[in-house]
Amino acid sequence: MPLAKGIEDFDAGRTAPDVTALDFANLLAHKDAILGIYRGDPSFLTRPYAVATGHGGALRCAPAQANALFAKLIEAEVPWMAFQVDRYFPEWSDVTFRSEAGEPALVVLADRRKDRTFWDGRNPLAYGLIDLTLYFVHLLNIYVPNAPVLKNVYAVNVHEDAIGRQNESHARAAVEKVVQRFLPASGDDGALRLRDLVRLIKADLLRPAPRLNRGLAFEQECMNRLSAAGFEVRATPASGDFGADIIAQKDDLSYAIQCKDTSKPVGVKAVQEAIGARTHYKLDFAVVCAVAGFTDAAVELAASAKVIICNAEQLARRLDAV
Repeated sequence: MPLAKGIEDFDAGRTAPDVTALDFANLLAHKDAILGIYRGDPSFLTRPYAVATGHGGALRCAPAQANALFAKLIEAEVPWMAFQVDRYFPEWSDVTFRSEAGEPALVVLADRRKDRTFWDGRNPLAYGLIDLTLYFVHLLNIYVPNAPVLKNVYAVNVHEDAIGRQNESHARAAVEKVVQRFLPASGDDGALRLRDLVRLIKADLLRPAPRLNRGLAFEQECMNRLSAAGFEVRATPASGDFGADIIAQKDDLSYAIQCKDTSKPVGVKAVQEAIGARTHYKLDFAVVCAVAGFTDAAVELAASAKVIICNAEQLARRLDAV
């Protein structure tokens, strides 16, 4: 999957935008729609959107390539007019574009009419929105694979007083150590990326609890995801399951999977049960798949006992990555 490499290539040497809290909340609100576009066509991540000099000295980008991506963002109802992209990417404000053979002016579907041209020669919103969403996906590409660890690192190190005021300086420092290899060595750019990663962590921790006690429905969801990814799966007996809800196999590897749909982070007991199931069924790996994440003790035990921990969306990818 070229997602990580594509974003790294695009983001190399680029300055992080100083995104306001309101605009970041807007990105989070449309996260699934934005990710859906890039997942549907990963080539959008690596296309050249940089400004170049055209015929006659006119500055131009690649309208034919950007048209499709910007149209996708509009079709996904990402509210392009709500973002202050001219603040983040002022370089677009002074770029003048002109139509050339085979490269028409940027046409978008802002008002659902294909016969209108949005580009007025100086408006940065179209290309600025592309830059902003690419930066957002770059952050998610760091956060998502490390989410269980980052959430626990933050939660353990944030300090709260008796009336609920929080001091997150220690938490930010702890998170920075974990993601240090993804950040610039020094300067404001690294600080902005760290701040936005902390925003992702806090938003994830504050998400409303999912529907509770789905029981067999959650197990079935996990089985469906694994089956779609090419795993052979079977459910264990409803009683006497010895700590595993699902047995999965693929590529000569086998997994004992404990599914936990709870309102609070899963503790060490579930990890211990998965370890017991791995031993009882004589399987290769123990897995705990949880809706609400894991306690610090559970993460520590899982690491030392080589138990895979994840949520339903990560389940198949984590097992395939073994």
